[in-house]
Amino acid sequence: MREDEMVKGLMIGVYVAICLVCCPNIAFADSFIGIILDGYQKDCFVTRNNHSYECAKARYLYSGDIVVRKPTFKALSIKWAPYASPEWMSETTRKIVFQPPQVKKGFTHSVKEWLGFVTSGLDVSVTASRGEEQAGLPGKLAQPNRGATLLAGQKTTFLYPSVNRGYLVCHDAKGQEVFRRNYGEDARLELSPEDMGMSAGRTYSCGMNSMLYSRRFELKLLPADIAALVKADLAMLENDSPDDNKKFLRKAFYLQFISQTYPREINLYWLSYMMLERIADYSKFNESEKLMVEHLFNNYRAKLDGGR
Repeated sequence: MREDEMVKGLMIGVYVAICLVCCPNIAFADSFIGIILDGYQKDCFVTRNNHSYECAKARYLYSGDIVVRKPTFKALSIKWAPYASPEWMSETTRKIVFQPPQVKKGFTHSVKEWLGFVTSGLDVSVTASRGEEQAGLPGKLAQPNRGATLLAGQKTTFLYPSVNRGYLVCHDAKGQEVFRRNYGEDARLELSPEDMGMSAGRTYSCGMNSMLYSRRFELKLLPADIAALVKADLAMLENDSPDDNKKFLRKAFYLQFISQTYPREINLYWLSYMMLERIADYSKFNESEKLMVEHLFNNYRAKLDGGR
């Protein structure tokens, strides 16, 4: 079965949060899929990227982690994300795995559950160390990110900050120019795949060029079936809250999560960033929600040069 058949109705909404990767240091990391609740008090270790850490209460677990609890792993109490589970290695040892099912059902109900779980689990000391309060996003970033997959009918922002006047040009896989348009002093264009003459499933090499600078990236139009599923999920989120700001935040982390879960098919970090840009009133967010915005922003920024 193709991977693009595995994305139907994905609405887990597991937020990419903060991980205690090394006591007492705090760092951002990929989405956690489990959290240790109890049974960790002795003879318990987590190995991640060849580094071992003692188990602790509220220790987040990630796909690929190796957890050892002597004399038996069953002594541990762990809360799991959807599709996460411990894979048996021995009586004392398990590998943490994340395995989305081949055929998906809707998981819109999980969004609120995981938002509440992650928000309540954030350490107060983390938010206290954030420093000066941000009134919005830290700054303007280039758009879209490399390897972006576009949605039919959805305009994409093409932005090259601090560049004056130039042109956007795209070529197909054969090197043939398929689109060109000049941009003005703000180096910003709003274009849909239809505006650019893109076809689903094809990869295009594009560049925003000026006299002094150029920025190059690859684009691909999502197949119609995957695009329809993503749009359906976003429509469900649109009806999930009367607060527009919270809608945009939920859509932003949904788009990043689905991109992380199916990276060979979906790359919608650019649209996640556009959702963050639409947040107009941060005063209604609590500290944890503001921290979510900050992390999603940083995650998108990391994708600008790193592609997929």
